[in-house]
Amino acid sequence: LAAAFAIFGFLLSLIVNLVVLRAAFRPLSALQSAAQAVRGGDFSARAVLPRDSDPQVAELANTLNATLDELERDRVQLRSLASQVIHAQEDERRRLSRELHDDTAQVLFAQLLRLSALKGIADPEVQSLAASLEQLTSEALESVRRLALELRPPALDDLGLVAALGDLAQRYSESISIPIDYEHRGPRGRLPSDIELVLYRVAQEALTNAQKHGRPRRIWIDLDR
Repeated sequence: LAAAFAIFGFLLSLIVNLVVLRAAFRPLSALQSAAQAVRGGDFSARAVLPRDSDPQVAELANTLNATLDELERDRVQLRSLASQVIHAQEDERRRLSRELHDDTAQVLFAQLLRLSALKGIADPEVQSLAASLEQLTSEALESVRRLALELRPPALDDLGLVAALGDLAQRYSESISIPIDYEHRGPRGRLPSDIELVLYRVAQEALTNAQKHGRPRRIWIDLDR
């Protein structure tokens, strides 16, 4: 009987200790779960503790949650600042593109008409000089138009990312005389304008880097959605 009571008492003590330990470690498990979620990229995770948690553990959880709240505010502010920078850059690109197209290109085109008229003069030297200047002006006009197009492609605003990347690949291939294969998969619907803009600039920069540093014989653009 004494042995039975001893065993019963031991088992009861073990059960009580397990219950107490589980209750004691439950707040730590909540902290661990929140930390793992944040480490996995879920910055909205917070540590939720039982009301009867140890005050020191509860204080630790409050500190962690406050730190995560501050981090989330910083992330929101950073995204906002990055968006403002991108919009400022694109506004400047749009302004420069418009000035190149409306002002510089028009001046060069007018100059091209004058030079074309000079070619009608009977003097062979004047004709030769006018033809040479006409060729240079025509090349400059084409460069200005191409630069205006690269600064702010109309296709991106009018037709969306898929069409704009196709146009970019064609123009770049003609410019650098390197074949560019372009493939796109998935829905053709429009994305938010900010996302389309960033993806377009990423592709544009990648093409520039490939040309400058890669010495490619062929280039691929692969868009998966």
